[in-house]
Amino acid sequence: MPVLSTLSGPGVELFTRASEIPSEVWDTLEAHAVNANVILPALLTSLAAEEDGVVIRNQVWLVFYGQDKRAQTVEFVLSCTDGYMGTYPIFIFTTHKYSDLNSTYLIPRLQFLAEVLHETVPVERVYSVFAPEIIATLFVDIWTNITGIERHVPDPYYYAAKISFCSRRTLSRRQATQDAAFSMRPARMEDREQVADLCFDFAQTCDPFTLTRDRAFDEATYLIKQNLIWVHEIIQGNKRGIACIVAFTRNSATVAAITKVFTSEKYRRRGCAERLMRRVCDQLLKEKERVVLYVGHDNSAATVYGRVGFAGLGQNAEPVDGVDPWLEIGLDQDQVQIGHW
Repeated sequence: MPVLSTLSGPGVELFTRASEIPSEVWDTLEAHAVNANVILPALLTSLAAEEDGVVIRNQVWLVFYGQDKRAQTVEFVLSCTDGYMGTYPIFIFTTHKYSDLNSTYLIPRLQFLAEVLHETVPVERVYSVFAPEIIATLFVDIWTNITGIERHVPDPYYYAAKISFCSRRTLSRRQATQDAAFSMRPARMEDREQVADLCFDFAQTCDPFTLTRDRAFDEATYLIKQNLIWVHEIIQGNKRGIACIVAFTRNSATVAAITKVFTSEKYRRRGCAERLMRRVCDQLLKEKERVVLYVGHDNSAATVYGRVGFAGLGQNAEPVDGVDPWLEIGLDQDQVQIGHW
């Protein structure tokens, strides 16, 4: 049953089934499909399962409503859900522009969300929070005050990134230089071992979300079966080697999200990632309005993504409305259960 709190009109509703979520929430998420890409695709997956008679357990969505001329408007959506590789962080989406957010406005609203979440899920389930930077910071402070669980030390900042997007209009036609024959295509099952190796190596750069070899093989199998990953293959005589992978695993009607880009160390500085990113984006934009990704502040690949056509990235890039900072903050690993995303 929905849980309703009040704050001079606004309130929080809790849902455990996607099919229970009202149309105005779906409409809001779809209208903000870029910033909502961490939440909307999982909702769509749950809805499809429920329509097939399968209810995915341990799914929680909290919706915070505000009052606007006597009508309820969606201001925040918080999700606590599972993915294909494990439990996701807490994701928080807002309809507000990042430049309009401030602590005075946010704190009482995030307090309500945190209190309802605390009443709903075990505290050890909340291992990290990923949201626009100011929201993540304030929510974790509030969560610590409620639960006593502090940030992970020595470094709680698992991921500091910008969200960016590419459209058919911004996609660059520039071609990366090439020094060998190559092929770019969806991955096939015969690629599974090489793809698994690259998934494993990618995960090693994403502490604490590392993978065993077996789990990397499972991930590669899933991505290939679901047609969610492309490969860049280098051809040298009779030898073929997969140089780079690009995966896109959070997708809705109008937006596809690139969630993994990785190049084998022996093939780096040869333009493989740029070439494959451009090819994948071109393919995705045949059906989607935008392709979105998050890129770490310290990730040199931002320049490559900027050359492909992602807004606000690269050297001397001009600020772009909507290219905002997001932050994942981890909680004390001795008191939580780490998932994977």
